[in-house]
Amino acid sequence: FQAMSGMVHSFTQFVLVRIGMGIGEAPMNPCGVKVINDWFNIKERGRPMGFFNAASTIGVAVSPPILAAMMLVMGWRGMFITIGVLGIFLAIGWYMLYRNREHVELTAVEQAYLNAGSVNARRDPLSFAEWRSLFRNRTMWGMMLGFSGINYTAWLYLAWLPGYLQTAYNLDLKSTGLMAAIPFLFGAAGMLVNGYVTDWLVKGG
Repeated sequence: FQAMSGMVHSFTQFVLVRIGMGIGEAPMNPCGVKVINDWFNIKERGRPMGFFNAASTIGVAVSPPILAAMMLVMGWRGMFITIGVLGIFLAIGWYMLYRNREHVELTAVEQAYLNAGSVNARRDPLSFAEWRSLFRNRTMWGMMLGFSGINYTAWLYLAWLPGYLQTAYNLDLKSTGLMAAIPFLFGAAGMLVNGYVTDWLVKGG
């Protein structure tokens, strides 16, 4: 879908392709959490989760100047197509190298260490009353509000800040890309620190 964004010929086609892109990338976070859950003990998951989140934020941080340079060289169509092709190669590499935990032979000691402290997920479906009870849980509300705040802030900087810098300060495309990266670099640093702090709190009980 990323590469297809550079092949559209109308605004409607572009919107449809970007919707497909959003649907396609939606499993990224759940899959990343599943990988960390499979391969790290519950007391050590904060740091890899911090690195996982920071990597996404660093990607957003470095992309504005890089994408701006690519657009200046090859145009917006070439930029989308190039990124899409690189994504395909990355997906192939991940498919060839990564193995799910159930497909890897582990010793009993390794299995016990990875499973220690973990809670097995329920396999039977939740009833409507159980789903409704989630909205009476303060932790659930805290997570929803926190994540909503993160998304709002991230997309505010991603979608609004570049245009604001160009309009208010008359920055060119290259300078705008560099300035727009700054908030995300600080965000990535915060996520790395949070990962270590989380592990420290969990180990401390």
